[in-house]
Amino acid sequence: MIWITEIKAVDPATGEIETWAGPRIQADTKEDARNYCDSNGLGYCKIIGKFISEVKVTEQLISLN
Repeated sequence: MIWITEIKAVDPATGEIETWAGPRIQADTKEDARNYCDSNGLGYCKIIGKFISEVKVTEQLISLN
């Protein structure tokens, strides 16, 4: 199972604290994922849920409004 994480850190462009995507962690349980982070220098990561799947994007639309 893959777990997704998030990180709160300062955005160098604005100086504000923002939420960023963290690394994906391979582990059987959320507790195992937490232990992996704590044991591998990733204790600052918050585990936010299970990774289910990726959706392939065939067309990109970017709205600047």
